[in-house]
Amino acid sequence: MATIDITRLKNNQEKRSIGISVARFTSDQATGALADNYVLFKLPAECVVIHALINVITASQATVTASVGFSGGTELLSAQALSAVAVKDSGAKALVTGTGKDLTIKFGTAIPTAGEFEVIITYYEPLMGTGFLTSTN
Repeated sequence: MATIDITRLKNNQEKRSIGISVARFTSDQATGALADNYVLFKLPAECVVIHALINVITASQATVTASVGFSGGTELLSAQALSAVAVKDSGAKALVTGTGKDLTIKFGTAIPTAGEFEVIITYYEPLMGTGFLTSTN
C-alpha cells in the first residue's frame, strides 16, 4: 500500500479559524408578537455551526421559552426555559450555513417581560484561513 503525501497541496496545512458570535437580548427588545422571529446576527457563508448556547443572565417570567435557529427555525436550540439563571447547551452540532444564514431567536409560550439572555454560537469557517501553516516540527 502506497502513502501519498498531499500536505503540500494548496491550503492543506493552512490553519482555519473558529468564530464565536454573541448577541445579547433583553426583554426591552421583545416588542413584537409571540410568533415573531428576532434576527440576532448573520452567519457567514459555508460555515459549520458546531455549538450553540443560551446564557440566561437574568431570569424571565416562569412561562417563557425560546428557540434558536436559522430564519425562524429551531435547529440549534428548541423550547429552552428562560425562567432560571443557567446556561442552555445544544450539545455538539454540525450544521452548514450554505450561502449564509440569519440566526434568529423566537419565543414559544410568552413574550419576555423581564430577563436578559446571550445567544452564543461557535462555528468553523472553512473558507477563512489564518495564513499560518501547521508546523510538523
